[in-house]
Amino acid sequence: MYCIGNGKPHPARPSKASSAASPTTPALFGAMPQPQRQRWLVWAWKDFAFGTTARYVGDYRDDVTSNDVGDYWAIDMQFSYYWRKFDAKFTFGN
Repeated sequence: MYCIGNGKPHPARPSKASSAASPTTPALFGAMPQPQRQRWLVWAWKDFAFGTTARYVGDYRDDVTSNDVGDYWAIDMQFSYYWRKFDAKFTFGN
């Protein structure tokens, strides 16, 4: 089994980053960017599973540090194995 996804940001979310989105967000963290595009792939076979997600974040200005941050892709991968003998699932990745 496999699944390919195409995620788009929610219309209510701002496309630019903002540290003012939550009054409880400390200024220490700076801007919290929202992904503008998201793609994912999940593959499963027998007791194995693999998944990857790619998120695109466009350039923005960090309103806490006043730094310009260039656009980038963030890629996450995960591998899982289900060990039937012990009824346990092991997952590696983020």
